[in-house]
Amino acid sequence: MSTPATQFNADARRVSADLRHRGIIRTAMGKYEVVRDQRKAGFQDWQGARDLAARTKSEAINHLDTYLDQFARLLEARGTIIHWAGNAQQARDIILGILREKNAKVIVKSKAMTTEEIHLNEAMENAGCEVVESVRFRRRSNRNCTMPPLTIPRSSRWSHAVCCVRNTCRPMWALPVRILPSPRPG
Repeated sequence: MSTPATQFNADARRVSADLRHRGIIRTAMGKYEVVRDQRKAGFQDWQGARDLAARTKSEAINHLDTYLDQFARLLEARGTIIHWAGNAQQARDIILGILREKNAKVIVKSKAMTTEEIHLNEAMENAGCEVVESVRFRRRSNRNCTMPPLTIPRSSRWSHAVCCVRNTCRPMWALPVRILPSPRPG
């Protein structure tokens, strides 16, 4: 069995020699940089905006308990049911309990780093559910997707996503569940 470092090195050697792959990345990054620069030009004071964003982020992190409790209260006032989990196992247990209660067998969900970190797909599959990601990349864990996958051409990404949904056209429950990371403050 290969270690992650060995696998990474093997993948890097293979992909770095792939001229098509390198062209896709170069094109995507060029487009990204153009759009980023256009957005930056829309600010009178780009650095000032960055500094304000950093202060806002720091404020939110330093008072997360207060904001999290406020956020939960506002959602509950609108009828949202919030489930609190202190760790990955608790989160999986809550979600699997909801799925059992609803007798859900096919789960269509978006790809999210949180679900990767708690190994939710694996837990749902082990519980007998079919899991379909609305935009299915390749079945690899620990991929933090902050932008579309650059190595898959746009036409292939979206047609593949549509096929995933079309192949599972049968009754299913939509479960808007948000698992928050820690027990309720206070």
